[in-house]
Amino acid sequence: FRVLHVPMAEFRTPARSLHVCLIGEPGTGQSSLLRSYRGHSLEDVRKQESFVTVAEVDGEPFRVRFTDIGGQAMFDPLRKPIIATAHVVLLCLSLANPNVESTEEKWATLIREVNATAPVIVVGLRSDARSVAISDEGEEGMALADRINAVGYLECSAATGFRVSEVIDKALVTGKEHFLAAQQMRRSHFAASRAKDQHLRDLGTRREQRGTVDCEDVPEEPPLLGLLVPVDPPDAFDCGDEAITLDDDVAAVSDDQIQSGLSVLGLTPQAGRHAYLRCTLNGLGLTSLDGLRSFGQLQYINCSGNQLRSLEPLCALPYLLELNASQNLLRRTQSFSGQRQLLNCDLSYNFISTLGDWSNHRYLRKLCLRGNFIQSVSPGLRSCKFLQELDLAENHLMGLENLASCQELTTLRLESNQLSSVHGLDQLRNLQALDLSSNLLVSLEGLEAENHPRLRALAVASNYLSHIQHVEALVPFRGLQDLWLAPNPVCSLPEFRAQILRRLRQLRNLDAAAISCEEKVKADVVYGDDLEEREATWRAVLPREPFEDRRMITDQKLMDEEIQLFGQLGGPMNLDVDEHLEPIPAGVEFTADG
Repeated sequence: FRVLHVPMAEFRTPARSLHVCLIGEPGTGQSSLLRSYRGHSLEDVRKQESFVTVAEVDGEPFRVRFTDIGGQAMFDPLRKPIIATAHVVLLCLSLANPNVESTEEKWATLIREVNATAPVIVVGLRSDARSVAISDEGEEGMALADRINAVGYLECSAATGFRVSEVIDKALVTGKEHFLAAQQMRRSHFAASRAKDQHLRDLGTRREQRGTVDCEDVPEEPPLLGLLVPVDPPDAFDCGDEAITLDDDVAAVSDDQIQSGLSVLGLTPQAGRHAYLRCTLNGLGLTSLDGLRSFGQLQYINCSGNQLRSLEPLCALPYLLELNASQNLLRRTQSFSGQRQLLNCDLSYNFISTLGDWSNHRYLRKLCLRGNFIQSVSPGLRSCKFLQELDLAENHLMGLENLASCQELTTLRLESNQLSSVHGLDQLRNLQALDLSSNLLVSLEGLEAENHPRLRALAVASNYLSHIQHVEALVPFRGLQDLWLAPNPVCSLPEFRAQILRRLRQLRNLDAAAISCEEKVKADVVYGDDLEEREATWRAVLPREPFEDRRMITDQKLMDEEIQLFGQLGGPMNLDVDEHLEPIPAGVEFTADG
């Protein structure tokens, strides 16, 4: 297994994402484990470690988020949502100062309360300083794993590097297996639901024939396995949690760091004086930005990849236009509010649980909140009349609302949420690019061409679209040029690509593969769309000979083949189509410009 650390400037979007959550008592060593894995110094005194990287697991790229929530109490309200969204949980235990009872009572109980389906791995840390109370065979850890139904027990040492990579690799493989198993469970659920619907229709026919239906004939609803369960929203946020003490502020930004990060000399609004307009402070492990208060002329700031709890010092920068504060420890969006001119804001991969109020930033053009723990779209964007790009991917959204005011929106990314419907987007008439990949969609009902006349790019990969009729709903979108469908059950239908090209003649790319003119002509020929012309020519030349229909593909033939292959009309909802279909490849850009 190879782990690639990619600079954010070159960060691509893999087709799939994994979330690895580390829990345990403070001082156990979770953050040291992650620092050792990344090759960072263990002398770092930060109490928390959370980062995003790209990892290849079995040759497939995943975006992986590692989250350590065992340290600071300020993250207590977010622990349940974080565990609920994890694909694997590492329950950490210090072998130097073991407290098995406390670990089991507090953290195992928390996992049960969340009712999370993610597998748990018990990890014994600091094996180089093993207490005499812990046996060399790790019997205590294995016993704990058995009691809480964990999938296994591993030991490692961040100080010596002993088995650190083995623990992380095992976590990634286990997380991937859970990711794929959850997808298969959801397919099975939808297949069972569809079978139940057919059974109820049959019962309706029987009721018409005999007048009654026995209750015992109605099948029981199968459990909805593999889905993230709704988690109660965190308690009201206490702004006092953002306050940082001198003991916690171990890496305040220094004047030297600021001077090194300054660039882009330009004119300021103050009497046209020249000053540096950009400051780059990413990846420095900073815990506060108080030193920026005296640089009021700054317009562009990159403080991503740090340990920031608050952006309050940025209130002193009235001309700020662009902010990148991704991969920090922010819990709310409005920890700064003075920049009325802000145009672009990136707060991705923080610990934000609510969308917040953006009324102070009414000129906002681009907002990225990817990879947080937002469960609903609050009315906080109502004043953002000029918002053009919104990224809410990799959150916990179960519905879409309060977006009607964002009528200038051109690009909307909603992949990797829990959306089962696309209702709520009907007011976005300027929408050009929409990404709904990796959700729970079983149809595209609610997506109307009259509401989105400018839609050019649509991604609905990794959903549960099973019938060709679901694709026919896109026929009225005359401007649609780029479509991502695979993997979906509908992609297993016979002559799938020809069926799509015949219906959506306006496409130029299907599943990131360019469509040639020859392909479109071939699809028309095999379907025999010129059948009437052929018959007219035949009768004009050979009026005495009977005309014979020699079409290679007809709708009836396709339906017969579907029934023969799958025993039903539509794709195999309960089969693992991922084994046969390629997802959107990493590196494919998804924008309104195509």
